[in-house]
Amino acid sequence: MMTVFESVEKELNQTGCPACHKHRLELSLRCTFGGKMCLFAAQCRDCGFLFELNETSHLLAQTQIERDKKIKRTGCPVCQKKDVEIIFRCDLQDQDCFFLATCHSCHHIFRA
Repeated sequence: MMTVFESVEKELNQTGCPACHKHRLELSLRCTFGGKMCLFAAQCRDCGFLFELNETSHLLAQTQIERDKKIKRTGCPVCQKKDVEIIFRCDLQDQDCFFLATCHSCHHIFRA
């Protein structure tokens, strides 16, 4: 079984760099003292683009599992079919990472 770190790194490398779209991202953890949660940071090995993920390291994998279950239960907001795929994306302009869902029935894309 993969660790949370390995799961996030694999997902990021499948998604690609938000700046150059190449698939060579290096993941690291940025932690502060005082018992606060750590955040993931990713840097592209090709163009050097650096960005932080807005999910905490401890909750990222669990968040994806919970979102998958919720979307499978509720389905697409347009056609209500449950045949959806969830992917992880990053926005270059906002330097924000998030989950997007695509309905395979009506092709509606929505933020999960």
